[in-house]
Amino acid sequence: HVAGDLKIDGTINGVKELWGTITSAGTISNAGSGGWTVAKTAIGKYKLTFTSPFSGIPVAIVSSNDANQARIINTQSVTANDVVVILRDANGAFEDSSFSFIVKGSV
Repeated sequence: HVAGDLKIDGTINGVKELWGTITSAGTISNAGSGGWTVAKTAIGKYKLTFTSPFSGIPVAIVSSNDANQARIINTQSVTANDVVVILRDANGAFEDSSFSFIVKGSV
């Protein structure tokens, strides 16, 4: 038994968690939680858009999936509606790479 108010959309007690995996081409490798879309907007730049927005700015965690290369990965922006993720190589040049993410916040 789990205490809390679990909704059909994946929220628990007013908190929503989204996750998934993106290919270097900007396509969905693992839809994870669903509730989001992705677009590759430039070399090394990807925009995750939430199907329904959070009520405020959520927490976003991103991780490169390429163990063979040194990568710099971070969020360029995080809003209630979307997250922009950028990836760079070890020298700081923008570079395409697969990555995973988790976004969690209030609804």
